[in-house]
Amino acid sequence: MNTLKNFLLFFTILVGIQYSTAQKTISPVSWKFDLVKVNEKEYTFKASATISPKWNIYSSTMDEGGPIPTTFSFDESTAYELIGKLQENSQTKKVYDDLFEMDVIKIKEKSDYIQKVKINDKGGIFEGYVTFMCCDHERCLPPANVAFSLSY
Repeated sequence: MNTLKNFLLFFTILVGIQYSTAQKTISPVSWKFDLVKVNEKEYTFKASATISPKWNIYSSTMDEGGPIPTTFSFDESTAYELIGKLQENSQTKKVYDDLFEMDVIKIKEKSDYIQKVKINDKGGIFEGYVTFMCCDHERCLPPANVAFSLSY
């Protein structure tokens, strides 16, 4: 059964690659990134995903063995440090997914992610990227990375 699961996952990713190559201008998820000053030493990083109808992304709290969860990677720097954990603000729906043979946590329409940041040196760049996977009821696109670079 595990071989069948791996084959189905491989086939879905392969179809997604072909779909994304043929439809380069279509992206079911768009991202907006902001860095808002709270006070002299603290900023709030906010990433917002807008998800096209019938598509979904996956929660940052997904279990291993299924679809790629939405994750953020922040470039290391002595100019800033992260305060606490990334907060996911979205309406999630936990459902059983036949393809992955497990419960998955889906996000539809919109999702916001908040990270508090302490600034050690003024006048820098806060950089990183988000990794996510999106699917509709027929197919999944390959995981994608979207970079951000914000001045403070």
